[in-house]
Amino acid sequence: MKRFHFPPERIRQWREKQVAIEEIALERLFSERSLLEHRLALLEKEGQESASLVTTQHAMDYFELQAMDSFRRHVLAQRTVIRGLMAECDTRIEQQRAKVTEARRKAELLNKLKDRKWKAWNAELAKEIENQAGEIFLAKWSAERRRALSPPVRGADGPPPPTAH
Repeated sequence: MKRFHFPPERIRQWREKQVAIEEIALERLFSERSLLEHRLALLEKEGQESASLVTTQHAMDYFELQAMDSFRRHVLAQRTVIRGLMAECDTRIEQQRAKVTEARRKAELLNKLKDRKWKAWNAELAKEIENQAGEIFLAKWSAERRRALSPPVRGADGPPPPTAH
């Protein structure tokens, strides 16, 4: 019997690679989201430190107060920008998750098809082996039966035939 062959194997392999590519893109988006979270936390920390300076210092002149207020407005503006970027990143993450899911579904379909074809091929192979084993058994059985039923052949090398006295 021929060895197992799955014609769309190259397509199946390509689908598996596509899944890996989509998963890498998703991981990149998660890293981007994590970086944005880190930037926001750092910004929040700097804003809190700046606010605590106002309460801990006793005397501040006009320029220091103006600089602190300007920094506070900068923190608020940057917070809005970063949160907007995070929301945009979340949207891209959801879109990428859908791509990963679709790529996995397509790859799984071909994997299941290959599995069904392999099982069918394996069942056919087992049937063929069983048929061959049956034929070999019958051939041996038939040869043994013929030998058992046929008279012995007397040859030059065999013992002489018994004589009647």
